[in-house]
Amino acid sequence: MKKVYVGAGNDHREGFIHTDIRALPGIDIVCKAWNLSSNIKNIDEIYSRHMLEHLTTMEADYALRDWFDALKLGGTIHIVVPDIDYHARQWLNADWTEDTLCDPRSDARHSFAGLWGWQQECNPYLADYNNSYWDVHKSGYNKRRMEFLLSRIGYSDIETYIEGDFHLHAIAKKTMDKGERQISSSMRLIRADHRKRYEFAAQYLTKSDKVLDAACGVGYGSRILSEVCSMVTGIDVSEEAISFSNKHYVSHNIRYHVMDLKDIASLEGKYNAIVSFETFEHINFTSDFMSNVSQLLEDDGLFIVSTPNQSSLPFSQERFPYHIKHYTHDEMVTHFNEAGFSIEEVWSQHDPALGDMENNMNGLFLIYIAKKI
Repeated sequence: MKKVYVGAGNDHREGFIHTDIRALPGIDIVCKAWNLSSNIKNIDEIYSRHMLEHLTTMEADYALRDWFDALKLGGTIHIVVPDIDYHARQWLNADWTEDTLCDPRSDARHSFAGLWGWQQECNPYLADYNNSYWDVHKSGYNKRRMEFLLSRIGYSDIETYIEGDFHLHAIAKKTMDKGERQISSSMRLIRADHRKRYEFAAQYLTKSDKVLDAACGVGYGSRILSEVCSMVTGIDVSEEAISFSNKHYVSHNIRYHVMDLKDIASLEGKYNAIVSFETFEHINFTSDFMSNVSQLLEDDGLFIVSTPNQSSLPFSQERFPYHIKHYTHDEMVTHFNEAGFSIEEVWSQHDPALGDMENNMNGLFLIYIAKKI
């Protein structure tokens, strides 16, 4: 197993590769905490003990994202930081006197250290003074903040616990790859073009509609659709994605299920609309899928889809390792016609960062509003 100890300092853990920003004895890789993936990848476990609080909040965010990229699928992180809740209570109870000021075990001194660090080598009265401030805390964490930060980046199976009153442990897993799907518990962090497709589709739905979100991913789109219709069924082949959906994108009118798109014919009932975004490029059973969609739709039901535009975004296995094929508009028209759909509207997205819809066929991604004939 490939295990890495980030910010190891002078500490040592058997079987780990040790990294630190300082070239200390026993350090295998000298790098910043947020540059780990540039030096090593496919890591099974990343461990960090009392290092994250020494980073600014944005340095820590950068590091946690970089560690996600450095982990292999199924890899874990184990982070230990001071529990800011404990030290805040300590601080409120502290009695400040000359004695407590000089006693590192007092609530006064210990709470200060928990909040702002022991600040070694930060005393200008002493000869070892320097302004690197390596022992100053620049960010703080409690269970709720840690769980929020990890989930918004895409970590799953998050567990937190307290060791010895004030050591907060957080263990989390990389269960999905961001190259394959959008992953975040925060809607704002979902890339704009992905989010806006669902917002666009919602305009075609009514309060009474029953909707199938086929290949729903982590559920952010189903959550958007649920705000304008009576019921959404979200299905995805990934157990991890559905687990994430059930944790972060729940609503009284959403039901998530693990299901392969090959098996959607087994679904019971009819739908007023079926939405399937960024799906066709991943499957090699397009005709069967569209035929099954037609069977599941009510008469005049809508099939709303998006897919990369081969004419503007040519397929490359190297660039798109999770894709099988990109489609031209003419190819999509053929598939819709053969499955018994009439294309009502065609839109496209040119800029993934903005995600705005344009009523043409020139963008990187094509969006179709089709009706069952």
